Amino acid sequence: MNVPPRARLDLHLHTDRSDGKHPPGQVLSDLIAARVDVAAITDHDLEPAWPAGPFRHNGRSIHLLHGAEVSASFEGAELHLLVYFPGEMPADYRAFLRKRAAFRAWRHEEVGRRLGLPLVAPPAAWEGQLALTRHHLARALVAAGRVPDHRSAWTGPLSREAAVVPPIEISAAEVIATTTTAGGRVSWAHPPLEEAAAKAPGLAALGLHALEAHRPGIGRVGRDDLARIAHKARLQTTGGSDWHGWHGPLGSFTLPGREASSFLAALGEPPHLASLPA
Repeated sequence: MNVPPRARLDLHLHTDRSDGKHPPGQVLSDLIAARVDVAAITDHDLEPAWPAGPFRHNGRSIHLLHGAEVSASFEGAELHLLVYFPGEMPADYRAFLRKRAAFRAWRHEEVGRRLGLPLVAPPAAWEGQLALTRHHLARALVAAGRVPDHRSAWTGPLSREAAVVPPIEISAAEVIATTTTAGGRVSWAHPPLEEAAAKAPGLAALGLHALEAHRPGIGRVGRDDLARIAHKARLQTTGGSDWHGWHGPLGSFTLPGREASSFLAALGEPPHLASLPA
């Protein structure tokens, strides 16, 4: 897929189907209103809610890529992998993601059992249409009066040290291989600088394609450092806002097309384009 160097991209976004605030339809219309040219809604372990391709609304258009943010384990730690496809996400990969979402449903109920809370995952979670995350667990803990606020949940019962949340059982190697076989490409989401330097070569050896080097909160120096790490490991770069809707307006951070041009070119041209249903 070829994009103009000055096109505005956001390849990392969330909706209320995972841990975002707003429904997919609102996110899509807000992206168009914000004059974003290319976007990927990357809910956690979920198949896309909209068709891939160009959408028009109020005289403006956007090209929507199919993607997801898939959790995996690597060298004893959890990391998040952004997966992208040139056109419609294949049916077998959608089935793979539905299994990942069902694992999250099981994990949600298992955390409830360990904490003595009656947590029941809704049918949509078991069916792969809703991803239950630590955000949902934090809300449940607050609602039950176990903690005063979300921050206390994250630093207390849901912290890595508490070891109440079961670890991700699927490896980065399996996610990368499954995605590549299905025709997609993989980027490591929001890698910390020191971890990126240490782990990028090993992930590249597994077939990782890119690092998410361009994102808010790390500044020009941080983005340049990650781009150098990617180049050294022979990886491309991607970027996005990781917008969830809880803080800041959509479109406040976008990626210039030139910063992801090589990744998108390697992703390939969509085999066909879909239009927004009437």
